[in-house]
Amino acid sequence: MTTATEIIQHALGLISVKDPSEAIGGTEATNCLARLNTLLDSWRTESLAAYSLARVSASVSAATATVGPAGTFVTASRPTRLELGCFFTSGGVDYPVQPIGAEQYNAIPVKSVGSLGPSVVYLDEAWPTATAYFYPVPASAVTVTLLIQTQITEFADLTTDYDLPPGYARALAYDLALEMAPEYMVQITPGLMQRATGAKRSITRLNSRAPVLYL
Repeated sequence: MTTATEIIQHALGLISVKDPSEAIGGTEATNCLARLNTLLDSWRTESLAAYSLARVSASVSAATATVGPAGTFVTASRPTRLELGCFFTSGGVDYPVQPIGAEQYNAIPVKSVGSLGPSVVYLDEAWPTATAYFYPVPASAVTVTLLIQTQITEFADLTTDYDLPPGYARALAYDLALEMAPEYMVQITPGLMQRATGAKRSITRLNSRAPVLYL
């Protein structure tokens, strides 16, 4: 788990203006958090949006259910993708539910077939509320748990924990270091620039197969 404070401390340590263990507070912390959130905003223009994984559960008794801030499955922000690890629970037993794409779902000839619970789910990633399509259709209400990617538009505060996908915390820290260096009148070294570029390139490769902060 990672907080905004940890990313900020790492970033300021990279430009040698703070010891990594040194507390950051007051106006400095507020300013750094604002710069970090501005950085996240700029990442979206580069297809580098940061993502969170949220595990959400709801009772399902039909072929479809809404997913989003006002959906049957309530998420903090727009859902972007389902991850492996979805399941439904019946009689105290968990059964896996496989996320599939639109093409696979559309290929199912009879979508009204009933069963104990769904074996697959397709997420139509609409804005701001998505729709989950289940197959087979539960014969009666079962609890379905979805593992959902949602986009993080900003860090809520300095202390909230986020479970970031691989490489994100490092890339954010290095990019923030580049952003903050001029404010601390620090010269950016070629080595720092090279490592920052490499860290961002790593998550670009991750995003090429559709990315994933976990809440």
